[in-house]
Amino acid sequence: MSKRYSITDANDVEYYTEDVFVIVGESDERAIAAAKILSKKTNNISEIVLLQYEPYDIKQIQNLFPQANCRTISVLPEPIAFLEALQQNRDLFLGKKLFVDITSMRVPELFILFKFLKLSTICGSMSIAYSTPLEYEFHKEPFTSYHSYYGNLKTIDLAGFSGMAEDMAYSQMLIFLGFEGVLSDKVNEDITYDTLKLINNLPSLYDKYKDISIINNYNLLASRHEKMLYVPANNPFEVYNFLCENLETDEQACAAPLSTKPIALGVCLYALDHENLRVVYPIAEEYVPHRANSVHKTYIYNIEIAG
Repeated sequence: MSKRYSITDANDVEYYTEDVFVIVGESDERAIAAAKILSKKTNNISEIVLLQYEPYDIKQIQNLFPQANCRTISVLPEPIAFLEALQQNRDLFLGKKLFVDITSMRVPELFILFKFLKLSTICGSMSIAYSTPLEYEFHKEPFTSYHSYYGNLKTIDLAGFSGMAEDMAYSQMLIFLGFEGVLSDKVNEDITYDTLKLINNLPSLYDKYKDISIINNYNLLASRHEKMLYVPANNPFEVYNFLCENLETDEQACAAPLSTKPIALGVCLYALDHENLRVVYPIAEEYVPHRANSVHKTYIYNIEIAG
């Protein structure tokens, strides 16, 4: 079943009815962009759940929402620890309307959060915010110098998304390409599959980003695979529909969402509805906190999660 679109510019929303605002505290200026917009609109926010990867000055959020209570959840490296922290704060989510900013949320935590919401029957309609960058940060030359992590990589099953295949061999491997070819190479080496499908962004956030992705994933593109496929960089609903079109309902396939956060959200929504899809991701020892400069636009996605 396909997903219907519900995408809005955050500045075009006159009134926000959500009670709980989930946000990640991070130094990247995009991390607080949705909060600034939300605070200037008529809103009903009474609780803020601040996810922290690193120490963060909570006053930046409290000053925007002086009427709201703020609770901090430290995100530890172990996925189960994050899940346990969510369960300990389950009362914050029950019976509430949620506004979740995924801009600075790392992919493993994004998947765990939405799996937690589904399994906890904290379901229904919620608003998801994502702020696109005016420019990603390239430390040297503007094509191959983007870097999001330090240290060794390890390919993991995202918690709660291990699929249902017993022999760990998959009919298809779908890799949603990002800027860092080493991530796609790592996933490709670690997963056994019959057919490889590579998916790039079109339209991309900017035209040049599609080409940068191709340059950085040249090694994989030069290997055996079907023709390049495309999904929009900022549309999780198109990603959901793409997976519906390219996978059988009960197919034992594997996906790696290495591209933008909206694409990861689309894969997550599909996997929540199709437990046979295994989702993997290469995690690192340490991450670069500042990866983009300025904010281009903040999108609001209205999604439904069924229990």
